[in-house]
Amino acid sequence: MVTQLRGEAGSRQVENARFAIAENGGGFSGVEEASTCITILGRQ
Repeated sequence: MVTQLRGEAGSRQVENARFAIAENGGGFSGVEEASTCITILGRQ
């Protein structure tokens, strides 16, 4: 995420990236994730 926002991703770079979002789920409660963490980064 930070690499994209800094413009340092080389051939994988998304042009004019201003926001990045990551979702990570873990653990289990039955058949669903027990917890989820969402991170949103942005640049000005």
